Amino acid sequence: MIAKTLCAATLLAVAGAAHAQSMSQTYLSNGSKVTEPNTTYASRGATGTLVSFNIGPNNSMDGPQGDSSNVVLLIDIASLAGFAPGTPVTMTGVGWDVNQQTVGASWLSEMRLYFDDAVAPDALGLFLRPSATSGTGGNLPEHNASAGIIDLSDNSIANIALPNGILRLELFESYEDVEDGVDGLWLDPSIITVAIAEVPTPGAMGLLGVAGMAALSRKRR
Repeated sequence: MIAKTLCAATLLAVAGAAHAQSMSQTYLSNGSKVTEPNTTYASRGATGTLVSFNIGPNNSMDGPQGDSSNVVLLIDIASLAGFAPGTPVTMTGVGWDVNQQTVGASWLSEMRLYFDDAVAPDALGLFLRPSATSGTGGNLPEHNASAGIIDLSDNSIANIALPNGILRLELFESYEDVEDGVDGLWLDPSIITVAIAEVPTPGAMGLLGVAGMAALSRKRR
């Protein structure tokens, strides 16, 4: 595993309708070169804090997800959103504006992203395929973008809890054309935007409960 830590990002406000080529909470490949259909996802726009970061330039190496050669980015989402380091947050949505390029016989649709927490990643996070091009694209750069932020729960995908505020993002291939070699490139810039919500601390939850009881008491009077 090639691990990197991103320590710079830009807050970006993006909202409105959005679509994805393929987004799932389970692994998106059967391990073979197959043409995969486009899938459109609904969006009601993003709520909460939006954080954007650049994943390019980086190599897209091997399949499957979890291969030791894959690039893994560790992104301190909590700090980038202005929270104290280590603050628990929840990822509730995702958007992208990426530039991709294949190497050799690899297909653009084989370039994948996997989102999970950095404490106990379990392959039950979010798998994303930005490109639907079943071919090399002539090994030319291809631009893919969502039209905004896709809300995970609106599309039957569980929100991703980040207990220490750090997002683990793995770049991988659904089909391995060259073992331990580069199959694709995430070019610069390739921007990922995530929507997050801060997780209330137990103390804050207690204060909310007290405030709620006080309000109820006033109403009853």
